[in-house]
Amino acid sequence: MHFKQEKVQHKDQILTSFTSALSVNRRFEFQKEKEKYASLVQNAKSNLLREHKSIGRYGWKGANKMEKLKEKFNLLFESENKEETVQFILDKLKNKEIDVIDLYMNILTPALNHMKCNLEDKYICIWKEHVKTAIVRTIVECCFPYVIEKKNEMNCGNRGTVVVLCPPEEYHDLGARMVSDFFTMCGCNSIFIGSNTPYEDFYNAIHIIRPSIVAISVSNYYNLVVTKKMIEDLKKIIEYPLKIVVGGNAFHDDLTKFKKVGADYYAISYQDIVNIVSSEVTI
Repeated sequence: MHFKQEKVQHKDQILTSFTSALSVNRRFEFQKEKEKYASLVQNAKSNLLREHKSIGRYGWKGANKMEKLKEKFNLLFESENKEETVQFILDKLKNKEIDVIDLYMNILTPALNHMKCNLEDKYICIWKEHVKTAIVRTIVECCFPYVIEKKNEMNCGNRGTVVVLCPPEEYHDLGARMVSDFFTMCGCNSIFIGSNTPYEDFYNAIHIIRPSIVAISVSNYYNLVVTKKMIEDLKKIIEYPLKIVVGGNAFHDDLTKFKKVGADYYAISYQDIVNIVSSEVTI
């Protein structure tokens, strides 16, 4: 009788553990869906904002022309024809049909954020993502003469040194690369470090370079913890006023996250960079 009772209790414990695990799994799945929905909402807001600014800047005809340019680019981009895609953009820049700011904000950034993988390509999705990312990177690197041209045109003067980087184990740095060009256009000496920046090198370099702004780009949610630690440690060793800016997809679902990691500013657009450099924003 006692043995049977123990057996029943053991079954109850297994059932309780299973139910608990199932509950945790459901909460995890719910959180994933919640984050996915929030990200979709944020992307929709960003798209609407870009469309509104495009209409305001170019008028209806100009905005329509921009959409046609974007459609043509997307066709070439989806075909993964690097030579034609890069040449198409360079021709548009040369002919003044688009400037580098609109290119980054309205064409390249949406292309990176909305990469799709068709069902028939499901086994090579990562491969195709890397191919497309390489196309965008080539375009960005080819744009530097136009970045300098825009900087001279804006004539912002010397706005100090900016360091743009990604935390350790963060390998998505193309958004940060474009942000570095935004800082350059605003008159900054922008130093782009790139992906997977080691702790020790980062802190040692900060003491030598003494930048006025440090911009950290985070795409992977899991890297928010290490970003928070980087910022905490940075604030402990810096004895002069330093602006810390964060950006990237890891922050898009909750616009208060930048405060949680200890940053001073959150940037999502060129205008945000302009405001931060000119100190026209409040914490």
